[in-house]
Amino acid sequence: HAKNYKTLMEGWEVEFDIVTEESGKVKAENVTAPGGGYCTGPKSRSSRKKKQPTEEQGQGQPGTSSAAPPAPPVPYWHESLVQSVKDSILSKGVSTFATGTVDVAIEEARIKLGQGGYTSLARADGVLAEGTFECEDSGDVTLLWEKALEWDDASSEWKLADSDTPTFASLVTTFNLGDDTIKPVGKDETPDNLWGEGKTNPKKTLESSGFKMRKVTLTVPAKRAARPPPTP
Repeated sequence: HAKNYKTLMEGWEVEFDIVTEESGKVKAENVTAPGGGYCTGPKSRSSRKKKQPTEEQGQGQPGTSSAAPPAPPVPYWHESLVQSVKDSILSKGVSTFATGTVDVAIEEARIKLGQGGYTSLARADGVLAEGTFECEDSGDVTLLWEKALEWDDASSEWKLADSDTPTFASLVTTFNLGDDTIKPVGKDETPDNLWGEGKTNPKKTLESSGFKMRKVTLTVPAKRAARPPPTP
């Protein structure tokens, strides 16, 4: 599930389901970015071998390689934040900036801000949403929600919410990453203990409704050392 890529690259953070085929072979399915969406990450730093100059090149003149230099890593979206906002995020334990995803808690909502402008939300009252976001250097975040699911107690199932319903109107659309209301998502928090018992796995409804999200994950522990954002 990577846009414009057929294979994953080293260093990418992903989620997947482990399944066993009838032959007994184990494989990964539903590979997505943490929390859903397209897989993204730093581009490969592998360098290409340069051609050695020869006498034949350029009629006896030293030859030059036509190979392009390796592309630099794709910068994380949060690297442009002003230092005061970075310090606030670090001091509250919201993120270490180790990956391109920042998970925040705002009251009963858990919001994931990922690479490529992808965002997703899980709320304690049984609401899921995904869309896009923009973030200013000042930490001002604007969210544009495209799809949402809500839990229906009467039918005991997840249902797609129309854009003109109160569910959409109740979704948070703006906040600042430096606000006091921004808290870290608990390391051990899961959808089950956020929603409480009684709600089924929304995976099938997410798939049938065309969500990029395939699995609800509130936070993913960093597995590699942080790449410190440059100071302004």
